[in-house]
Amino acid sequence: MNYRVLVCEDDPAMQRIFQFVLQKQGIGPIVTASNGSQVLPMTEREKPQLILLDLMLPGKDGLTVLRELKSNPATSMIPVIVISGIESQNQVTKAVDAGAADYVTKPFDSSELGNRIRIFLQALYNSAGPIESGGPPPAGLSTGGSFRWLLPDHRRRARPDTVTRHTPSSARSSLNSELLPRTN
Repeated sequence: MNYRVLVCEDDPAMQRIFQFVLQKQGIGPIVTASNGSQVLPMTEREKPQLILLDLMLPGKDGLTVLRELKSNPATSMIPVIVISGIESQNQVTKAVDAGAADYVTKPFDSSELGNRIRIFLQALYNSAGPIESGGPPPAGLSTGGSFRWLLPDHRRRARPDTVTRHTPSSARSSLNSELLPRTN
């Protein structure tokens, strides 16, 4: 699938995990930003169809970045999925209020996250047109309430009580050990 995704993550190991998860789903090209101050200019230049955003970034925190993206007419319609280790209900509410399409906590199940992102992108950019807002999710997607079927207006606010929480064993455990750097 030819969907450009911007991964905003400062941890190189997590960047490789996201690249692996997305490539396994056939999603790409994938571009990365490791500093919050890089995100807006990179988004304007690369024009991704989806942004995966960590909240704890150097240079500029992810919540500030999210607000900038959603207030800029050139980037406001790009869906942003926050993927963070912060599980605070207050932080989830802030991210959703700022315009996040979804909030996924780390650790996450890499296979489920990859499937969800693929189905989300297919639904959002389906050549037959977007799915009607508020309609049922596409077949095969058990949403658990996430993404709130924000289509076509994905700026619509999700309720924080419906945010997806992935808490299986570490995301790294389900990945090929060759992907991660070896520690001796």
